[in-house]
Amino acid sequence: RAFPAGALKPDNYDRYRSWISNTPIDLRSRHPLIKQQDFLQIDVATNAGQWHMLSLSFVLNFVLQARDRGENHPGDVSDSRQLRTLSDIVLPLPYVQNSRYLDFQRLTQILAAVGFSIVKERHKQGGKLIYVLCRAEQLSVSGEQTHLGEETLPSELTAKRTLRTGDRNNFVILL
Repeated sequence: RAFPAGALKPDNYDRYRSWISNTPIDLRSRHPLIKQQDFLQIDVATNAGQWHMLSLSFVLNFVLQARDRGENHPGDVSDSRQLRTLSDIVLPLPYVQNSRYLDFQRLTQILAAVGFSIVKERHKQGGKLIYVLCRAEQLSVSGEQTHLGEETLPSELTAKRTLRTGDRNNFVILL
């Protein structure tokens, strides 16, 4: 059972419909087969048994506040670990390759801090998007600053830290 949030087309999984059930949603649906719903308002823990795969295309970059991107992906990310399934993150490639505050290593650290490991990452050189397939894992972090559930997070994940200087965008995800 697939649950694509931020779906642009209702038929992305049609060729797999013999074994994938698809329930697409979008914040501002433009298609009658895509349910209009805010994914960040869904209680993931309550609904965890309904899905085997979350597809969160473009959800993170439409969250206005940097801290909300970390605290609310997906729903409350720590609850998503109960799914013990896969999560798919799709972001504009420049948000990872050309940001002052985020690079692939930092994205990997953020995902690990909220209980995900990266299964596969894909992007084309000069392309527009980066695709990151993640698996929910055990949460294990250490540090001194903020708490996610009962775990303590390293300070570099909770405050803006300049990773690259120069003419860059300001996209950041904070926990």
